[in-house]
Amino acid sequence: RGARASRQRRRRGVGAMGGIADSCSNAFETACMDDRDRSAQYGLQHRSTRMKLRVDASPIRRSMGTYMHNFMLTDELEIECIDLLPGLDPMSWRHERAARSNFESWPSGPRTGLPIRYVRARTAGQWVLLAVPAVQEHRTMDLALVGIEDSKDAASYAHSFNAHMQKAAETVGESVADEQHAPSVRICAPIGCRVLHSAVPQFAHAGSVVTVIPYPGNEVRKFVFDGTADDFAEIPQAFFHFCIWMSGGKECLYDVQGIETDEGEFLIVDPVVVRAPKVSVADAAKTLVGVIPDGETLAPDAGPSQRAFDALHPRCGPLCKGFDPMRRGAKSRPMCGLEVPSCGLR
Repeated sequence: RGARASRQRRRRGVGAMGGIADSCSNAFETACMDDRDRSAQYGLQHRSTRMKLRVDASPIRRSMGTYMHNFMLTDELEIECIDLLPGLDPMSWRHERAARSNFESWPSGPRTGLPIRYVRARTAGQWVLLAVPAVQEHRTMDLALVGIEDSKDAASYAHSFNAHMQKAAETVGESVADEQHAPSVRICAPIGCRVLHSAVPQFAHAGSVVTVIPYPGNEVRKFVFDGTADDFAEIPQAFFHFCIWMSGGKECLYDVQGIETDEGEFLIVDPVVVRAPKVSVADAAKTLVGVIPDGETLAPDAGPSQRAFDALHPRCGPLCKGFDPMRRGAKSRPMCGLEVPSCGLR
């Protein structure tokens, strides 16, 4: 019932890649960018030579939690067209927020602190997102893999979440058809690509590494962002809760963004995973014997926190109660239905 109700909400996504209007022709020199000032800023205006990429990192495998691409390792991709869309601007909000945030729980690090340019591109007849670090020195495989690892971990949680939703549908006696359309979340699986040739080195120079993400939408909605600018939808909110519940408070998603398709599933793109710092054996020994030097603390400066959870997920809906019945609303302070110490949160 929850799934059918959710599908009645307004949708701004698309059902498939073919659902997006083909706004570009086959090369950079065409008038595929509506905003000429922005395209000139990135050095993409009036370019007749295409960009060529090679897939050098593709660690994510197909599952119930992934929205996959059709590329293989070592494939060479020719970027036919780049389209700068205002609807993708919200993807950069995390970097702006990190630069001027007074929200103490906002995570730090390269995933939020390093500015990224997100543009829509077409290769081999399909639309993808091209994520390119704004600073040339940041266009490395190491940094690309950090983001890919976040999506990989989020996809693992999405697989478990979708399995739980299907099992819940069976429990209430839904038909097989309804089970297949149970509330679902899929993570768009990114790949790391090395630039082999580029006529626009200001945007991405030869030898640099960029991220290619399969994404059929032409805009992005912020489902879980900062607690104030969120576009509330029950399924992404329940997925956010499920991730931190399943990890025992050790991992938390930030910036859950994407689209809702006509089929009622949510495609999430480029999420951030915040992980609790690992405590070393030496640190654990200090705690046991009570030997902690003055001014030193074992509490992490960043990581999942009760404060962030309450700000980003102030209330639970029916879907949350299916896996965590002990947390019933904003007034129920214990996170994930557990007392905070046992949940691993501070």
